[in-house]
Amino acid sequence: MHLVIHQDFPGVVRLELHGHVDQEDVAIFERECLKLLQQGWRHFCVDFTPCSRLEDSLLHLFRPLQQVGAQWQFIAPQPRIFHWLQQLRFPVSLQAHSFAHKNPVQDLSLPF
Repeated sequence: MHLVIHQDFPGVVRLELHGHVDQEDVAIFERECLKLLQQGWRHFCVDFTPCSRLEDSLLHLFRPLQQVGAQWQFIAPQPRIFHWLQQLRFPVSLQAHSFAHKNPVQDLSLPF
């Protein structure tokens, strides 16, 4: 996996998942989200667009992280991921909203 974290627009952290996400990547994702929460970030936009394969256990992280303060928004053009997130009653769209920028305002960390 290649995880890119940047400030998408004021107050929102965008997490882009690139490539194949395995169990080790899920642990990295959780650790990075917890760090961001400790730094005061609350609004997260997770973009699955560049994700080719996904470890299902990643989807089970979102509710516990929500319970400690994360507020989620998802972009998931892949039908399986989109429907799974809908079933979990998370806000999900097929593509980025018009407020999303291709060029991030501020990088928050380097890609893995």
